[in-house]
Amino acid sequence: MFNIALPDSSVDAVVAAHCFHWFANQDAVTEIYRVLTPGGSLGMIWTIPDESVPWVKDVSTFFRPLEEDFKCTTSKETMGKVFEEVSERFTVEKDSSVKISWQVTYDGCYKCFASKGILQSSSDEIKGQFKTWFDNVMTKHFPERKENQKFTFPLVFLICWCRKINHEI
Repeated sequence: MFNIALPDSSVDAVVAAHCFHWFANQDAVTEIYRVLTPGGSLGMIWTIPDESVPWVKDVSTFFRPLEEDFKCTTSKETMGKVFEEVSERFTVEKDSSVKISWQVTYDGCYKCFASKGILQSSSDEIKGQFKTWFDNVMTKHFPERKENQKFTFPLVFLICWCRKINHEI
């Protein structure tokens, strides 16, 4: 059970930056709704790999089967689950995305993907399978890769600002 230790209608805004996907479920949304004042705001920000880039999409494909039982979201595709819960109690005031990129080494790129909670909470066997998957995808897309070469790792910031709908729940 998700419980925010604040009184009903006691805060004007809740902002969840890079974390809402960890607790985006009906209980959490109900609690956030409960503590917000009438017309209060919910802000959500995520950074996710930009799956419009072919090699990123190929790497990310590994995570899809794991998402079925995972209680958190990991991609723009599965972010829809979040908005199903939110849209029952909030109107979306602003929804935008901003693309950025980082320059990372091969190892840095691997660590960015491997740091996903969905993988961190998996068995050592699954983690090993991901390392093999990652290596195969990168070899396919970057066959001429050189030692210490930097890669452009494309990301998308998803930003959503919502307003509480005032009705009884």
